[in-house]
Amino acid sequence: MKFKAKMLIIIGGLAIVIVAGLIIYLNFYLSDFQKKQTIANFRNLAELSEGAYFAFLESIKIRVIDWGSEGYIRRIIEKIINQSISEKERKSAIKELTVYLKEEKIKYDPAVVIVDILNKEGIVVASSRADRIGVDEGKKEEEELGAHRFSETIVSDFGEAFVASVVSEEDEYSEPMMHATTRIFSSSLDEKGDFIPLDA
Repeated sequence: MKFKAKMLIIIGGLAIVIVAGLIIYLNFYLSDFQKKQTIANFRNLAELSEGAYFAFLESIKIRVIDWGSEGYIRRIIEKIINQSISEKERKSAIKELTVYLKEEKIKYDPAVVIVDILNKEGIVVASSRADRIGVDEGKKEEEELGAHRFSETIVSDFGEAFVASVVSEEDEYSEPMMHATTRIFSSSLDEKGDFIPLDA
């Protein structure tokens, strides 16, 4: 073989080795870069989703606190749980609150399906659905389904609200739903200047 032919083979072989090495290097580099970029994108997506979810939960809490601290609702509930009024007055107050919740409150937030007012035993004393009055929604449902956080709510402070995870309760609503709870306080203040909690 001539020297020229040998040099061409050596240079060609060297070029093939260099090109193959570059291809292998670029393949590993680009696949590693793509993998890192995909992980970073998923991390960003997860953080955005987490932020949106927590903002959603906070908006639910704000809504339930807002509704629970409305003066009209507070006054009617005080009347309903007051042991010194007659049964006729209590039934009238319950009917008045049921109509108010159904016709004046729920229409402003179509995401709200049911509004229940529970007494300290967890019995529904007023509701946007009249058929729910008298239903035991307290500890029994909390223990069985984890549907809401009644035991925490009934001893909570003013401005606290709790949201339970998504549950499906066919007897209440055909689609999955979330329960948000807050304790209701009187508009009257105690000697410390704090709102007086109601057993609701």
